[in-house]
Amino acid sequence: MAIGNKDLDFCLCERERGGEDCGVAGYCVWYLRKCKKESDEEEDGSKEWFCGPLYRGLINLKQSRDMAANTLRRLGFPIPALSQKTNPPSLSYPSLIIQCDAVVIGSSSGGGVVVGVLAKAGYKVLMLEKGKYCARKNLSLLEGPTMDQMYLSSGLLATDDISVLVLASSTVGGGSTINWLASIKTPQNVINEWCDRYELELFGSELYKEALDVYKFQDEGFNNAVLRQGCQELGYTVKNIPRNSQPDHYCGWCCFGCKDGRKKGTSETWLVDLVNSGNGAILPGCEAIKVLTKTKKGRDRKTATGVAFEFEYNGAKDIAVIDSKVTIVACGAISL
Repeated sequence: MAIGNKDLDFCLCERERGGEDCGVAGYCVWYLRKCKKESDEEEDGSKEWFCGPLYRGLINLKQSRDMAANTLRRLGFPIPALSQKTNPPSLSYPSLIIQCDAVVIGSSSGGGVVVGVLAKAGYKVLMLEKGKYCARKNLSLLEGPTMDQMYLSSGLLATDDISVLVLASSTVGGGSTINWLASIKTPQNVINEWCDRYELELFGSELYKEALDVYKFQDEGFNNAVLRQGCQELGYTVKNIPRNSQPDHYCGWCCFGCKDGRKKGTSETWLVDLVNSGNGAILPGCEAIKVLTKTKKGRDRKTATGVAFEFEYNGAKDIAVIDSKVTIVACGAISL
């Protein structure tokens, strides 16, 4: 039996009027919302809970350029004098130039790990993220608002022939914020290819094998228990999948974000390391448009020197540039 939002609202109204429990899947919407409200009221009201654990490292470029520049300078990022030219912002006339040791494009499981490690090692690191930051307190856990706020193209991205719908994230933390955090071991044939064809010896080491065993199967929630039972009754083989979360975490809302922060996406782990180190900053709502390069003497190939990115300022598109010693692209491969 499938139930839509209208049916759920009807169950809610019936319960509040003293009617019987809706009886669907053992849950009542009224009860779930009541528990959520009580949980919210019990929170200590700290700034971290309301704004999220990354609030000290977020840079809002929608504020005045001088204010954004001063904030970045306080964090240790050199910024040359702002241009006084009246030309419209462009690659030739960026409104802001920021200097750093490394810039990372993308904040999910690739980019997030990189910025956390580099920042803790003492390097000045900037992270560019196309999507916005959604703090725990601001998560609605509702499908419509979440699709608009945290998914690329509001969850309506599709292949060129529109045969396949592609759910891609567009938020700080990337896919690790809105996926289930299933931690499936790398298939052996893939490991062999990485080691033999690309000479990446790390993936054949004992250290990598130990890392694959870190995550274990966690207790499952009601929805997965129902799915398991259905598969078993149909004669399908069911295997457990390890997840990157606390053992008692099975809320069932993973694709809408994590209200209590127990799901260990990058916005709760590596990006927190970045912020706590004092060596990094996150630029949400900023879309990389070009990797800047130059050719050094004696070399045939180009070397990356930074990134040009676009963001919204006063209702119009603005362009800024990051000059960096190292440029790392770890974003949006699913939609390229």
